Amino acid sequence: MVGLGKIFAKTLRSTLCRVIIAFAVLTIAAIWAVALSRIEYEHQADIRNTLRASENLAAAFQEHIQLHFDQIDETLLFTKRQYEKQGVVTEMIIERMQSKIFVPAMNLAIIDPQGTFRMSLLANSQTVNVSDREFFQTHRVKDTGKLYISKPVINRFTGKPAFHLSRRINRPDGSFDGVVVCGIDPQYFSDFYREMKLGYSYSVTIIGIDGVVRVRQTASGMESGQDVSASSNFRQMQEAHSGSYLSTSVVDYQPRLFSYHHMERYPLIVQVSVLETEALADFREREVKYFRTAVFT
Repeated sequence: MVGLGKIFAKTLRSTLCRVIIAFAVLTIAAIWAVALSRIEYEHQADIRNTLRASENLAAAFQEHIQLHFDQIDETLLFTKRQYEKQGVVTEMIIERMQSKIFVPAMNLAIIDPQGTFRMSLLANSQTVNVSDREFFQTHRVKDTGKLYISKPVINRFTGKPAFHLSRRINRPDGSFDGVVVCGIDPQYFSDFYREMKLGYSYSVTIIGIDGVVRVRQTASGMESGQDVSASSNFRQMQEAHSGSYLSTSVVDYQPRLFSYHHMERYPLIVQVSVLETEALADFREREVKYFRTAVFT
């Protein structure tokens, strides 16, 4: 009987040990499951919050750009119609153009069919010929009846980047009679976005639907003219009118959270992005705390 008692006691102790070990393992597993679940929930929540904020910024910047371009195009249309009606540069045209020269406009001008200036708000422009410019050649070849937004070029007056908003002028028979054009200073938008103090890793970009960057502002400065049409990021922006996604930047090759909006009335896309490391910096600190809690519990 004594032997049976010892065997029973030993078996009981072994069973209790297994139960205790199993309970401990289950408890640790439960703690880790809760920790990992919490980490994943907060990770996704922080991404959603960042993207929501970026989407709101992109929408706000879109409205800001459209407001300026609407005002500029209104002047271009007025000038085009008055010139087509009168056939000459009238005082009314000059007064209207002078009253509407505001940032980001660098210049307002009427170009003749040969590419020389009939009228310009910049001095000494009569010596310059712009027949080789993209906007001029586009209007000369075809009358689309629409505002044209060119790719960035180096302005021949200032030596700085610029792009152009322009409309074709027609003769009564519909043939080409020149262009009314407004030069746009990308630096205006760059300064505006920089003053927003969005963060060291934020970037704001105005991209044409042709894939060419009109303005890209980062903490390190302004860029203009890059062709990103072949990038996966640009293809992503063709899938919907607006949206957000996580991808590697073709500029700094870092993972970024992107949000974008196609402009309603112009062939442009406004994109806001932030480095994933900056967007999730607070989350990473909390993640470390959760892991420590799980390890030492």
